Amino acid sequence: MEIAQQAFAQGLYQPALTKKKEAIQSNDAESSKLTLCQMGASQRGEVLLTRYNGDLALDGASETVHHYDGIVWRPVSDRDLRREMVAAFMDGKLPYSPHGISSAVDALKLQLPMMQPPERHLIGFSNGVFDLKACQFRPHRKNDWLLLANDVEFNTLFRGKLCKITHHNSGAGSIKQLPTVKAKHIEY
Repeated sequence: MEIAQQAFAQGLYQPALTKKKEAIQSNDAESSKLTLCQMGASQRGEVLLTRYNGDLALDGASETVHHYDGIVWRPVSDRDLRREMVAAFMDGKLPYSPHGISSAVDALKLQLPMMQPPERHLIGFSNGVFDLKACQFRPHRKNDWLLLANDVEFNTLFRGKLCKITHHNSGAGSIKQLPTVKAKHIEY
């Protein structure tokens, strides 16, 4: 009987250490393999961010999320963000709750970078950005924070007009008047 108790006690003790160690290792190895149901709101928010290729930012004044489409930052409604999160759950054939979805969107907003105001000396075109200060045309950049761009392609005719406008009509090169100058003089 005593031998059986020792064997029983050793049997309980040994697997407990082994199981605990295995559980710790598997948690570390599988933390990235959690299902959406097992994730916290912030982790689900990160999943949502990856569905937009990481190209999201938050307008601090309006609390509106914007997505960079390669040209401009476009607003994305909370409803569209929730629908995209639901699509992630549905892709995995996983159950979800409206509260869990809303929590993911709220957590996402807390971790997004804040948008900066767009530079007033940049004019967006469908094929790039014209910098009025440098009188140069260049490719679009996310950190230009443009909210609007012309549907027109920039060409060399625009370059001459824009440089002439900048130097002759902006008050001795002052950038302060450029928004009104841009509106008055750009012909398509």
